[in-house]
Amino acid sequence: MKNLRFITFSAILALFSLSTWAQSTEVCLHVAPADTAGMQVFLFELGDNDNEAPMERVDGTTLRQTLNASEHGMYSIVYVNGSAQYATPVFFDGPAPAEISMQFMDGCPKLTALTTSKKKADKERVAHVNAQLDAIYAFNQVYYKQSREVWTKAANMTPDDLRAMLKVYDEAQQALNGNSEVGENLKQYVDVWTYLLKQECVTVYNRFHNQQSNKLDAAKELGVTAAQKLDTPMALLHQAALNAAAQDLPKGTLGERMAYINEHYKCEPMKKGVQHIVAESFIRGYKFDKGYQEGLSVLEEAHEKYGLDNKYIEKFRERIAAVPGAAFPDVELIDTDGNKVSLAQFKGKYVYIDLWASWCVPCCKEVPFLQELEKSLQNPNVAFVSISTDSTEKPWRSRMEQLKMHGNQWLNTDGKLCDKLNVSGIPHFLIYDKEGHLHTYSAARPSSGEQLKAILEALK
Repeated sequence: MKNLRFITFSAILALFSLSTWAQSTEVCLHVAPADTAGMQVFLFELGDNDNEAPMERVDGTTLRQTLNASEHGMYSIVYVNGSAQYATPVFFDGPAPAEISMQFMDGCPKLTALTTSKKKADKERVAHVNAQLDAIYAFNQVYYKQSREVWTKAANMTPDDLRAMLKVYDEAQQALNGNSEVGENLKQYVDVWTYLLKQECVTVYNRFHNQQSNKLDAAKELGVTAAQKLDTPMALLHQAALNAAAQDLPKGTLGERMAYINEHYKCEPMKKGVQHIVAESFIRGYKFDKGYQEGLSVLEEAHEKYGLDNKYIEKFRERIAAVPGAAFPDVELIDTDGNKVSLAQFKGKYVYIDLWASWCVPCCKEVPFLQELEKSLQNPNVAFVSISTDSTEKPWRSRMEQLKMHGNQWLNTDGKLCDKLNVSGIPHFLIYDKEGHLHTYSAARPSSGEQLKAILEALK
């Protein structure tokens, strides 16, 4: 369910703790799609990481859930049925209404609060809620249409076509802001949403117009930087906000980017979230074979100057196994018989290691080349080990059988091997020396043929 939600980093959002009122409401949702057989609906407060259960089904089209009212008032409803998935933000500036209907208009979910009460106050309350739900629906209609158009038409758009599309979003936001029934928190939410949707339009346009001279500058086209628009707790309710903020950072060293974040972000959760993306990217992309101590010093300086969390320094240190000359990581490995194994059993030999997984198509394509290399290599000083990174045994064993894999087949299910070696993409090939120390971090693939064979034959 996590991939359905408007949430990116649970640890970051945990910092964004907005108090809730004591009131709770049992919400009944009446859904009117054509097919409800496999339907699941999730109703949750944006920023709430704990509720991952779908609404309880009462009958074929009615679901229910107890929902606590939140101070910011923003929720999301996600409808899932097979491959169909629809989502809409929802705003209640108070307790949620007890009865809500949901129908789909041109693929866009429309919510309506219901009441059977004849009391004037109840009717006025429902009318107020519906005015805001209608405002969200009107904006959502624009989003659904624009989103389809930018992906299908961007390749043939001119810059003026794109600017016309951005203007439509501005007009939709202005219409919502002009509605006197719309609450301030909803306006702030839509303000961030509008910026993110417009930035996405520019990003998609640039993807199809990838010549540097044809690309558009997002800050120039939008008239505002990400930092000016996203430096608010409300941005954390949007899945795309942190990545959008990181994408808009100026290029430069880690220190220069941290300095920019520190200067332009005053909202602490946003600041920490953007720092997280930048630090993680730095570690994942770092070439440990080019200078371990230099990279560590850069992170330590960012910690001292800009308050970067010390955990990134520890994460970097844990990847010392990626440095040439380092020992093979101490991780749990099993063979096809379920026995624990280690590289120590090959002491006195060079070891060519293939990191792969059953689901990885490029990995599987390398297997025949690897098997042929093992047969043809004349150097008795070289051993071959394939280590799967599958999280469970069944797919590993199934793929080995399918590919008729033989020899030393090992498995690491907890992901620690790739973490410690700082390997973010497979297949990945390594060579260890006779003492079990890293000889070559990024070795040639088996499919390179004679190139790799010559390297392995020369190992004495």
